[in-house]
Amino acid sequence: MQLSLSVHDHESLFTVSGSVEAVDVPRLRGLVLDAIEEDGTDVLLDMRAAGPVDELLLPALTAARTRAKHLRRRIVVIDEAEGATARDLRRTGLQFRIPIYGDPAEATVGLRADRAARARLAAGDPVPAPGTADGVAGAPPGQGAGSGSGRALWTTTTENRPATAITAVRGSAPAAERPPVQP
Repeated sequence: MQLSLSVHDHESLFTVSGSVEAVDVPRLRGLVLDAIEEDGTDVLLDMRAAGPVDELLLPALTAARTRAKHLRRRIVVIDEAEGATARDLRRTGLQFRIPIYGDPAEATVGLRADRAARARLAAGDPVPAPGTADGVAGAPPGQGAGSGSGRALWTTTTENRPATAITAVRGSAPAAERPPVQP
């Protein structure tokens, strides 16, 4: 496993290449935890160039996510749709706790939107619905104002729509003869 690190304002980007063996997982876990605890940054783990990953990576990511959440930080994975890490996260259901993005720019936008949403919540302001203008570059499609912890700060909107009744019942009068349905 080859690993490179670049630290930006609020994020540490780890780029992993090559296969991730069982002996590599403790080192990766330690570096990610150091970035979360000592650097105080969110972690972007770029696994696009990684080959096969050992099954011990998922518990290490889960531990890092738990620590990140405790310190109000986030961890996200950057991987291709059918990448090994993304596939393992989806297989185990962890993609809801550790979000998966397609590239670092998309992940940065999602983390920025999450930080803005958390700041609004801390201030007592409501979180706008996904896709609305909120003063921050919007999150990627389908992500909304998600948290790096995977448990997104989702908001749902419902429209007040009148209830419609189904009146086409066998043996009922033709549509022209039926009275209109009132909501």
